[in-house]
Amino acid sequence: MLTRIVSGVVGAALMICVLLFGGPWGLAALMGLAAAVAVFELLRAAGFGWGERLPAMAVAAAAPLLYLWCPTALLLAAGAYWLYAVVIAVVRHGTLPPERVGLLWLLPTAAVAGFTALAALRNEPEGLFLVFLALVIPWLSDTGAYFTGVAFGKHKLCPVISPKKTVEGLIGGILFAMLAAAATGWLYGLWCGHPVQLCWWGILLAAAVGTPLSVFGDLFASVVKRRFGVKDYGKIMPGHGGVMDRFDSVLPTAIWLWLLTRVISLITTV
Repeated sequence: MLTRIVSGVVGAALMICVLLFGGPWGLAALMGLAAAVAVFELLRAAGFGWGERLPAMAVAAAAPLLYLWCPTALLLAAGAYWLYAVVIAVVRHGTLPPERVGLLWLLPTAAVAGFTALAALRNEPEGLFLVFLALVIPWLSDTGAYFTGVAFGKHKLCPVISPKKTVEGLIGGILFAMLAAAATGWLYGLWCGHPVQLCWWGILLAAAVGTPLSVFGDLFASVVKRRFGVKDYGKIMPGHGGVMDRFDSVLPTAIWLWLLTRVISLITTV
């Protein structure tokens, strides 16, 4: 337990320092590193060798930085990786079935899109708040779901994949996330040092939809682990596992928030 606590505190301190002092480019670099490690973990779990991992890791590491520099360059990188998957599917058709090529595309995409979305949120006006929101919603909803599930859980949500998750826990997690998101907005307004206008209904919507999506992210990561007989994705964070073990629920939430901010301004400078 002590190892888990120390590891969590160190990881949180690093994240906060980069968020506060690294600016959009600092976070993008960190997210690129995290994406590359997550892609490594996913492809290793699925049984892919270094020949398949390295091209995916290279795109993953560059993706958040490419988005900030030139979104078109990121599109070109994604297209190049798609062409790579097509070529490898033909060249290695005897040893690499089409469904394996599909995994070679799907698994890296799951990690790259989420970590790039976090970098993209930081680059928005009041991006600090948006990134904090993307972290608060999945992590605190998980806490709320745990305690609600222990106290009131009776109906299993997805017993084959995750026996401990309950419908009651999910409902509690949504309510807890909505309260946590509102508190995050209020605290940010006090802390940021300049007047901001918060779209409260948009923030609550972000939490209400983001919580179930975070659960799907966690379940997706669990499905992959169960399919390939893996307990943890890695050991880079002692007591927590790998990058994917810690961020599996954050990735879909970040993508959802990025999509939502294309339509609604959750926070604006007054």
